[in-house]
Amino acid sequence: MGIEEKKAKFEETLLNLEKNIQDLAVKYNDLKKENHELQEEISNFRNLNAELTKEKLTRETELNDIKVQFNKIKNTIIISEKERQALKSRISEILERMEVHIS
Repeated sequence: MGIEEKKAKFEETLLNLEKNIQDLAVKYNDLKKENHELQEEISNFRNLNAELTKEKLTRETELNDIKVQFNKIKNTIIISEKERQALKSRISEILERMEVHIS
């Protein structure tokens, strides 16, 4: 192999190396772009997660408030039932007294 052939082979190899380096640079830039897009997507998901967590906490607070209101209503109903029973007993007692006085 003569010097000219070696020179041509070297230049061809050098051109291939330059092409490979350019291809790698393109792939590197594509990967950097994809990585940036993925980081943005992760950031968006984190923001969405924060919003959903906030919404969940708001809903849990509302649910707890409703539970408290329910318990108050339930206790009021229990008290009302006791008062109704007491009134019923008093009315029965009054009716019994009236019957005794009428007889």
